[in-house]
Amino acid sequence: MNTVDRCEAAPAAQSAQPPGDGSSVVAAAAAPAPAAESISPRRLRTRTKLIEAAIPLLAAKGVAGTSIEEFAEAAGMTRGAFYSNFASRDALVLAVCDSGIKRAMDRVNEAAESGLDEVADSIGTADPQRLMELALERFFIEYPESVDWVLAEREIHLHALRVPELLDKYEELLAAYFRQFAAVIDTVLDRLGGRTTIPAAALVELLAVVVKEASVKAIPEWPGTGPLIIDPQPTFRILRAFVVFD
Repeated sequence: MNTVDRCEAAPAAQSAQPPGDGSSVVAAAAAPAPAAESISPRRLRTRTKLIEAAIPLLAAKGVAGTSIEEFAEAAGMTRGAFYSNFASRDALVLAVCDSGIKRAMDRVNEAAESGLDEVADSIGTADPQRLMELALERFFIEYPESVDWVLAEREIHLHALRVPELLDKYEELLAAYFRQFAAVIDTVLDRLGGRTTIPAAALVELLAVVVKEASVKAIPEWPGTGPLIIDPQPTFRILRAFVVFD
């Protein structure tokens, strides 16, 4: 954990560790969020408010630039309410990341289950390559990202690179997402009569990098309101390079 975050750790966590040893607070920050079923509905609503309120702050000020008080105030809560839900700022950051990943995976699953059929019905094409690209283009339109999320995600990544203990957990979250996404890609391609020429997990990593960069490049063209308009062409090029249809 970095110096700023250690100074803002919960008082109880600070007193429980030997002087100069941040391990207990690091462990608390790195611990995954409790399963939703183990949290009362009221507490789940509180955590959700803190997570959602954190995104624009992270986008505007970064992780280190935002205090615990600012996170709590943005959610309309007290510092005590923050600490009753998150052991530290880094614990909130992990929860924000986890929430974003789950939202993305829900979108991918929904698109995989219904998007292909809807596109095929609307355009009547049997060309699997064209069908895949049109479905992906529709995905970008129907499930756009906000500028706040794109910037917050970039800030979280930069912060994790500076905090080794947090980086481990951050990479674990991404790896779990990549595995799920790879399974979806395999299922969709099998349905279309296609296959990847590299491991699906490697393709997912490439796609993640390309989509992130396309999102960042879209920000200067953003009119100031509404979602980002992301160019799907870089993603198409990756798919054309590493997906074949028999």
